[in-house]
Amino acid sequence: MNYKKKLFIVTTLHRADDHRIYHKEILSLKDNYDITLLCPQDKVPDNFHPPIKIDAFSGGESKIERVRILFHLIKKLSKIKESIVIFHDFELIYIIFILRIFAENNIYIFDMHEDYPSQVLLTKKIPALMRFPLYFFLMMSEIGILPLFDWLFTADDFLKNKYSNLMKGRIAALFNFPQYKKIERQQDFKKPLSIVYAGGLYFERGLKELVELASKLKECKIHIFGRTFTTEENKYLEHSLKKQPNIIYHGYISYENLLKILPEMDIGLVLMKPNKKFRRNISVKQFDYMICGMPVIIKKGLISFIKDNETGFNVSGVDEAVIRINNLTEDDIKRMGRNAVRAIKEKYNWEREYVKMKEGLKRVVILRGASESQECRQVR
Repeated sequence: MNYKKKLFIVTTLHRADDHRIYHKEILSLKDNYDITLLCPQDKVPDNFHPPIKIDAFSGGESKIERVRILFHLIKKLSKIKESIVIFHDFELIYIIFILRIFAENNIYIFDMHEDYPSQVLLTKKIPALMRFPLYFFLMMSEIGILPLFDWLFTADDFLKNKYSNLMKGRIAALFNFPQYKKIERQQDFKKPLSIVYAGGLYFERGLKELVELASKLKECKIHIFGRTFTTEENKYLEHSLKKQPNIIYHGYISYENLLKILPEMDIGLVLMKPNKKFRRNISVKQFDYMICGMPVIIKKGLISFIKDNETGFNVSGVDEAVIRINNLTEDDIKRMGRNAVRAIKEKYNWEREYVKMKEGLKRVVILRGASESQECRQVR
């Protein structure tokens, strides 16, 4: 019987079927590790039966409930020995102090999905006067706490370069590239063209730009998938759907079902505003469109993996997007779609990223073993 090292994945905010956490990391590691996912019960979808153990706990969005959850996790994780523990939410870094005392022989890893301090400066949920003090507090937290982790994974090179010196090389970037698989196209290229956007329907993510595009491409069908965030955005969407009959709103659907629909589309859109937030973050939607064999129209200023006239176009705004789309021929769409699939297959895929993850986990075990061996020699 082969012994599998125990691996605990911990999240307080993400769904149990989160694409990065579950579909990529957990499913890639399940054959080599004995995995337990710790997450809130209300984040576990109905009829979700993964091939791993789930240790669900009562959740809650209030500050009191989230503090209670942290104490619950401290109690739970303090009993774990000689295991790997991967955290996926910023608030979890604060419990590392206690765990280093009561469960020191575990390996602790933080998977940093985004630049959390910078997000504070951009959010409207926090009063303006509180943003910089909170940003400063979070920055100081990272400087003081992250070195207590054995390893740090980031979602892009920006964060890797930012924390590389702090972590003294104990870091690796795991891009959110898709798992490559062959997806059959289902197009017949009959007019009108089907253009798609899948993602958050927020103003900063280009909701108004999508509506403007629809108004200028009346002969095209604009399919949108996702949710609004605010009441204002919801009212704007409802009004736009009445005004622009060529906008087809599908609501939110799971990633698995989305991949069944995208192959029927002709062109994918990424029209987020290139503000401070999105200039650093990588939009994974461009990869979802690419793997489904469609060219991508993406806004300039974003982190783009699209090459002009090869896999799509980088555009300055809606007007240029309209020109590019109107000038696309059936042959252009087929050619760029084939190029996009090839780019995913050969370069931008999770299989390549998983190799980095696997090597990072092996290295951290070796480094931790060497450190413990040195400590034993010093005691003797």
